[in-house]
Amino acid sequence: MPSGRAFALRALACCVCLFNWGALAAPLAADGPFALHTPPLLVPDEAAGLGLAPEVAAKLSIDPRGVVTAVEVLSITPASDYDALFRDRVVETFSSWRFAPATENGRPVASTLDWRVRFPAKAELAEVVFQTLAPLVGADAEQRRAAVLGLPVAHRRKLLEAETRTAIGYLDPKRAREAATPRFVVRSDADEERVAATVAGNLEAIFNVLASEILPGIELQAEPFKVQVFAFRTQAQYQAFIAASALFENSAGFYHPAGLIAFHLEQSTSEYVLNILLHEATHAFVDRHILRPGVALPRWLGEGFAEYVGNSAIQKGRLKPGKTFARKFAFEGGRVVAFQTGAGERLEDAREALRRGEGLGVKQMLEASPEIFYGEDRALFYASSWLLVHYLRDGGTGWSADRFPQLLLYLAEGYPPGAAFRTLYGDPEAADAAFRQYVKSF
Repeated sequence: MPSGRAFALRALACCVCLFNWGALAAPLAADGPFALHTPPLLVPDEAAGLGLAPEVAAKLSIDPRGVVTAVEVLSITPASDYDALFRDRVVETFSSWRFAPATENGRPVASTLDWRVRFPAKAELAEVVFQTLAPLVGADAEQRRAAVLGLPVAHRRKLLEAETRTAIGYLDPKRAREAATPRFVVRSDADEERVAATVAGNLEAIFNVLASEILPGIELQAEPFKVQVFAFRTQAQYQAFIAASALFENSAGFYHPAGLIAFHLEQSTSEYVLNILLHEATHAFVDRHILRPGVALPRWLGEGFAEYVGNSAIQKGRLKPGKTFARKFAFEGGRVVAFQTGAGERLEDAREALRRGEGLGVKQMLEASPEIFYGEDRALFYASSWLLVHYLRDGGTGWSADRFPQLLLYLAEGYPPGAAFRTLYGDPEAADAAFRQYVKSF
């Protein structure tokens, strides 16, 4: 299975110094528009509890910026005395949707889109609201990344500029500081003056470690513009920004595939700030330098690899890929206190599931659909995906150092996941027993 890019091994030393959707329509044509931000339709309060769940057909007009400028409701089926309320809710909700616009000869253009969707029935409502308000990441995240990365560079730049302007508006202008490096522009309104510069230096170091130690030998794609990074001083500022972002995620940090990282510093410990920075930087590195435009990584690999890096330990200023601490200690209130790390929490989730006989196997993770991966067991899928990546990179006796990087590269080039896995690791079911034993002894 040859790759479309060279795979010449390199060895570089690097040091890291770190501070302490509603229902979708059928697939769209390759020239868009592509849905990015789609808050779900919810039954109007006046009709709640009546069992009404009509299907709605509508025509959306979308401008070259991806903004919905007009909504024409074509039908509401079945009809009821509440049609006016349902019509108003459709217009209100669809008007808040955001798209990567249609393109013609590489230029964004206005377009129209016929959309059909059903209001959720009462039995479905709680799950719709839960998945909307509290996802770890949207169920369509990898596909959305692929859609944005497939846009022409000029349009992706405009999308990044728009998101950057929005984010700047949520910084405290009296505190805001900026630091630039070859690959990043970091802005922060933290109390400490050097936070922006420290984060920028950390991100450069993380990218270097990813290239030289974790994914050695992969020929990196060039990226035409810098990643914009925002470290918000408070959680309220961050939440206000992500609510206005085209790629809303209910989380403590996220990566926008146009090229923006955002997170807040109001965390319980510096451990969690570090986890977020490493996790989102990994998404940015893979999207910008490895992933072929238009390709979506399997969810277990995209999130599992980001978790693998995010849960890695820092010792004496150096990132130790794959090494984790279940607990750490800090001096607080005049005494030494222990706290469980993010890695420790995820490991405990996976081990407990195995003890109950509910642990996830290799084949289950490779074949999980977005709905299953981000469903009610999403925390277990995240933990198990992290551990699967850990096993594939560090768990085999006699495995060459380039085996996992090759797997990532094959999938980033768009090769079928099952075929790529079998080529490098053999049959998934045959690998299952060794993986489960690895988790138990981790």
